[in-house]
Amino acid sequence: MPHTDAGITDTRLQAVGHADTKPLYPTTDPRAETLNRRVEVIVLSTLPADTRALLPSASTN
Repeated sequence: MPHTDAGITDTRLQAVGHADTKPLYPTTDPRAETLNRRVEVIVLSTLPADTRALLPSASTN
């Protein structure tokens, strides 16, 4: 089973680009290209709900 350097299997990672198709800022804004170029990391937990409830939640803008 292949692993990354951090010990996470490749099958659990996915990279997708959405700057062109899901911009956060309108393309009429001159800064849009810079503002829409971003990286989002979403961590999905396999912990039971009662255990997740004990963890601090992350802000989601």
